[in-house]
Amino acid sequence: MNLQRVITDIVEFYRPVVAEKGITLRSQLNGSREFVVDQGLISQAVSNRADNAVRYTPCGGTVTVGIEGSDGVPRILVSDSGPGIPEGAQGLGGQRPWV
Repeated sequence: MNLQRVITDIVEFYRPVVAEKGITLRSQLNGSREFVVDQGLISQAVSNRADNAVRYTPCGGTVTVGIEGSDGVPRILVSDSGPGIPEGAQGLGGQRPWV
């Protein structure tokens, strides 16, 4: 599976949404090659994070979706200029609120 293709598809999917909100959407594609992973699960995980970033980034903000990697190990990143996770809730990322 080509991670660059997955990231590019997700970024293109969100372009109309961010245009309406006045958000800059960037892709950062460094160090990607072919990897054996479940494309559906990777796409879902990255899309979930991108959706959250777009939802909570204010007008004029920036969302970046990309790949970094060294030594042949990819690291998928989603960053934004939104308000972030409140200090008391940090470390709970990935947990559902009712868990």
